[in-house]
Amino acid sequence: MHAPPSRSRLCAPLSSDTARLARTLALGQAISLLVAITGVCSSLLAARGVSVPTSQSVINYYLLALCYGGYRLLRARRDSGSGSGGSGVAPATPWWAYAVLALVDVEANYLVVKAYAYTSMTSVMLIDCWSIVVAMALR
Repeated sequence: MHAPPSRSRLCAPLSSDTARLARTLALGQAISLLVAITGVCSSLLAARGVSVPTSQSVINYYLLALCYGGYRLLRARRDSGSGSGGSGVAPATPWWAYAVLALVDVEANYLVVKAYAYTSMTSVMLIDCWSIVVAMALR
């Protein structure tokens, strides 16, 4: 029989890897909650005959642009303020690749939101979750 861990071991600070994993899991759960809320709201709107699939997703894109754009600006400021005169390195991925991915994402969200008008929330969520697995497998 093993002795229980000491109190000091239980209260030890998390390693950086553990903290990173915990943060990743917490953010994943937050995204899952938001996806579930989106599904419920889409189902309720579809039940009332409202069909505005692109408008439903526009707030998501504004928030993504705000968060990711802010991150990129802060990172560029940090890199240019490092005393090296800026990195001067162009992004590895061209802008048009991001534009193509954005177009695909907008169309995919349109189709997912539109699907709520034709089937139950459960089947749409199952297909949506399966698409995440497939996208990760294709990566």
